[in-house]
Amino acid sequence: MVDERTKMLIDADGDDFDKGIRDLLGALGSSHTAFFHETGQDVPPHYAINATLRAVDTPLGKRWMFLDVIEDGAAHRAGIQPGQILLSVEAVPLMPPQQPRFRIGGIHRLGLGRANGELPKEITIEIPNRTAKDRPPMIEPRSVFHRMLDDELGYLRVATFPGAVRLGLRQKPGNRNQ
Repeated sequence: MVDERTKMLIDADGDDFDKGIRDLLGALGSSHTAFFHETGQDVPPHYAINATLRAVDTPLGKRWMFLDVIEDGAAHRAGIQPGQILLSVEAVPLMPPQQPRFRIGGIHRLGLGRANGELPKEITIEIPNRTAKDRPPMIEPRSVFHRMLDDELGYLRVATFPGAVRLGLRQKPGNRNQ
C-alpha cells in the first residue's frame, strides 16, 4: 500500500500531502499513530480533546462514536460521554472515514446524538492553548484518576502512561541491585 501511494504523495502539495498521509495511516489501521502539523491547527481528537472515537453503524449511517473520554480532558469538561455519537463539527456533518480535527487553543461546536435516537444537541468544546513540551502539538491528559466509591471502596484508573514505559529492568551480570 505504501509503495502504491508513494509517487502520489511525493507529487502532492501541502494539504493534499497531509490528507494523503492521514488516509494512508487510516488504511493501514495502526493504532496510536497520527500525522499532524506542528502548528497545532489540525490535531486528531485523541491528542486535542483527550477522547477516542470509533466508526460505528447507526440509523443515520456510519458515524463516529466516542469510546474513551479521559477524565479532566477537554471532551470530559464539555460533558461528552462514552457512547455519544459525533454528528457534526462546526455544523458540518462528519462521517467516517473523514476524521474530526481540532485546533489547539480553539473553540469548536459539536453536534452530538445517541444511537438510540435521542434528540441531537450542540455543545461547545474549548481546547486549552497549551501543549506538551518537546512533542507534537497535543494536550497532555491527566493520566491517573482516583475517587472513593464508598467508605471502603476506591477506584483507581491509569488512562495513559506518559513518556517511555519500561517493561522490564536490565540487570548487569553479577549486580543484583540494578
